[in-house]
Amino acid sequence: MGTDRTTQPSLDQAASSAVSTSAQAPAKEQSTIGVLLINTGTPASPDPQDIKPYLAEFLSDRHLIQVPRLIWWPILHGIILNTRPKKTSKRYQRIWTDDGSPFLLNAYRQRDRLQDYFDHAGLSCQVRVGMRYGTPNIDEALQAFEENAITHVIALPLFPETAFCTTKTCLDKVREEAAHHRAITTVTTLAGYAHRKRYQHALAQSIADVWDYQPGSKLLFSFHSVPLSDLAKGDTYVEEIETSVAAVMDLLGIPEEDWEIAYHSRFEDNRRWKGPHPRSVLTSWAQKGITRVGLVAPGFSTDCLETLYDCAIVQKYYFEQSCREQGTTADFTYIPCLNDRPDHIEALAQVIIEAIPQAQ
Repeated sequence: MGTDRTTQPSLDQAASSAVSTSAQAPAKEQSTIGVLLINTGTPASPDPQDIKPYLAEFLSDRHLIQVPRLIWWPILHGIILNTRPKKTSKRYQRIWTDDGSPFLLNAYRQRDRLQDYFDHAGLSCQVRVGMRYGTPNIDEALQAFEENAITHVIALPLFPETAFCTTKTCLDKVREEAAHHRAITTVTTLAGYAHRKRYQHALAQSIADVWDYQPGSKLLFSFHSVPLSDLAKGDTYVEEIETSVAAVMDLLGIPEEDWEIAYHSRFEDNRRWKGPHPRSVLTSWAQKGITRVGLVAPGFSTDCLETLYDCAIVQKYYFEQSCREQGTTADFTYIPCLNDRPDHIEALAQVIIEAIPQAQ
């Protein structure tokens, strides 16, 4: 690999609506650019035998697990990988479709919609999916680019807000794998897009399409938690979340007292994690007589186990239970991720298009 360029693109110009005009193709002849969409990943099936290798790779990432290997390896291979896959299998079975993983199906739809967008705009791009863990992986995507004589690649982790445990580990993996593909001379890596107007408009519209705000109702934003130690080391994840969520709430006109940010899916270790947990927020709301709630998890660009099960099923159960204890009836709405919504695809396309001159 030749050159690596990491950029966090500048803010968009103010937009009056979520939909903007399509970008124009560059005037000069353009070589084909490889576009690598990176996400976390998924096991091949909900079977414990397929979950085990996925978890092994996931829980071996030093960005996620910072326990010394001498201590962590016996715990991981002696206990966790012999017990967790069976427990996790039941969760995956609740969300799995006849066509496979909903996460992977949505990832492929995003890929196909972006490919259509670039083709329609007259841009010579080839879009591929590469997962940080599991398959299809980053190395396979780079190999496919190489086989198609593509020498310039733009890598975009599909996490609106950046974090050490998401964006950083994905980009580090891209650099590691790209070093083995010498025909790829340039990899332009992008980081974060929650600050962009098109993304914020797309998120606001996705909420309005599913859940209409009424005074007295509440909207909960649930993001994956991170260790407080990462924030102390300079991770800007929470700061980016607070800024982007406030902008979206301004677009929807929802007052500050009627929305809150929570953080779910803490690891079961001795580190202190960012809170509050969504369960505590939902319980508090129920105790105050709040019965109408919307929940959205915009930290995920694609619906996955954590959104379809942990948020849409588990958090709904806790809120309904808390309302029953208060003698009230819950009205809980899960708002899906942006997935392959046209406005989301356009927002992603604009991030990528702006990076094309750097990639050539």
